[in-house]
Amino acid sequence: MRVPSSGGQCGTAAPSREADWVAGFADREVREMAVEHAVIVLMRAVNVGGNNKLPMARLREVISAAGLTDVRTYIQSGNVVCRSRWKPAKVAELVTSVIETEFGLQVPAVALSHSELAQAIAQWPVPHGALPKTLHCIVLEKSLNSQQVALIEAQVGASQSTGSEDFAEAIDRFIYLYTPDGIGNSKLARQLSTAKIGGTARNWNTANTLLEMASGRE
Repeated sequence: MRVPSSGGQCGTAAPSREADWVAGFADREVREMAVEHAVIVLMRAVNVGGNNKLPMARLREVISAAGLTDVRTYIQSGNVVCRSRWKPAKVAELVTSVIETEFGLQVPAVALSHSELAQAIAQWPVPHGALPKTLHCIVLEKSLNSQQVALIEAQVGASQSTGSEDFAEAIDRFIYLYTPDGIGNSKLARQLSTAKIGGTARNWNTANTLLEMASGRE
């Protein structure tokens, strides 16, 4: 894929960092799809409490230069919708690499195809009468193992034994979390965040907005 040159006035322009990124990924044979498809990239702990400051406009520029197309971002919490021939996991790897090189930040990211996000929303266990702001989904790189699932079930049981209505359920590579009193007041949410399972959480409204943004880009 061609990358804009640095545009020097004379002589041969020095290779850009964007060109290096693209060349490195091409060498590893990650361009695995015949046609471009929609990819949703979710970054963890971006622009939170003054930490990991990541300007979305500049982010769009650098990841576009690195080979992703039709790049759009949503709010400031690190949500990217784009198109690529690369599989979602490799797109996440590329975005992480670009962010570290350009901004000096180590920001974990996970990525989903349009169909994966649609499935995540379709299978979301929604309690009757639940408000959208009480519904959260932690997106993981891969499905949990049996020990991790058992740990989550134990944490849910312990939480509910204290009278809490908080609930969590692991399905495939997603953990669905219901916090009727708010995620900031949820002991279960805090336990999950320290369980070293990785991933990043998005609420119901954000997930559906990202799906809408990705629709029509397949």
